[in-house]
Amino acid sequence: MTIRLLLGIFLSVCLVLSAGCDDKNKAEAPDEKPAKEAAAPAKAPAPAKPAEPAKPEAPVYSAEEAARLMGELEKCEYDFKCDAYEPLVSFGEKVSADLAAFAADSAKPGKARAVAAKALVEIKDPATGNQLFEAARKEKDFLLRTELYKAAAAGGADEIFAALTKAYLSKEGKEHQMQIRAGIRLYKDKALAWAIGELPKTKAKYQVEVADIITDLADKDALEPIQQLIPKVKDTMARHRLASKAIELGDQDKFGVLIKGLKSKSQYDRSDAANFLAKVVKQLPEDKKPEVIKLLKAARKKDRGGLTARGYDKCLKALEPVPAK
Repeated sequence: MTIRLLLGIFLSVCLVLSAGCDDKNKAEAPDEKPAKEAAAPAKAPAPAKPAEPAKPEAPVYSAEEAARLMGELEKCEYDFKCDAYEPLVSFGEKVSADLAAFAADSAKPGKARAVAAKALVEIKDPATGNQLFEAARKEKDFLLRTELYKAAAAGGADEIFAALTKAYLSKEGKEHQMQIRAGIRLYKDKALAWAIGELPKTKAKYQVEVADIITDLADKDALEPIQQLIPKVKDTMARHRLASKAIELGDQDKFGVLIKGLKSKSQYDRSDAANFLAKVVKQLPEDKKPEVIKLLKAARKKDRGGLTARGYDKCLKALEPVPAK
């Protein structure tokens, strides 16, 4: 074998071995391409909203359950702290006779009787009106008496309205004015129409009471009837009430009625005018303020102080605010 041939064979073997080493190195070499970023971790699921507590099942009426709740009612002092209150109201007219008997029973605790009367205001059963009205007339506790009159009126019976208005315009009404008035107010439009029609013809000594019903219930639709009533009213204090309400509803001309009251020779009429001016004093036109302030100060000096002075003080505080230090 010639030397050239041996040399060729040697070179061929070296080339083969070199190629194998290159392939091995390529296989072991790390990939030159950057590794893909690791996938972001999955977001944790939002926490589930807590389940709303199940609403308690509405009580089902039965004579036994009603009797049990009436027994619980006797321990109650306030409707909002009485577990028996709402279930009894939900039973409606099925328990109204029992509630009325309870509310009218002077041997029961007074606060529990008032809770029963409140329940009857919600139930609005006209069949209980007479019993509650008579109980109210006999009741000495004025807070309970108020609730009983309201419970009597809540059913909306015409006969109870007639009884309330008759009592209101009597000696009884003078003694229990606020309580009977609370019952009359529940008749709303019917009571307002009655008062507007009654005021011009009622005796002067009851005109304030009737005017109070109007001022309690009147809205803008009643402004014109009030304007027409004012010159027909004999009682000065009743006129003050109507004028103040008319101003509240938009008639600034009626400040003249209250200014006239501040000029009265009667300390009671002056004080009353100031009281009803205080309700609308923020609406007083600028051009009237100097005269009104002068009248208020003069009347305040003549007043003996106490309750009769409150109206003057409120008006002057609003018209002459103390400057900030």
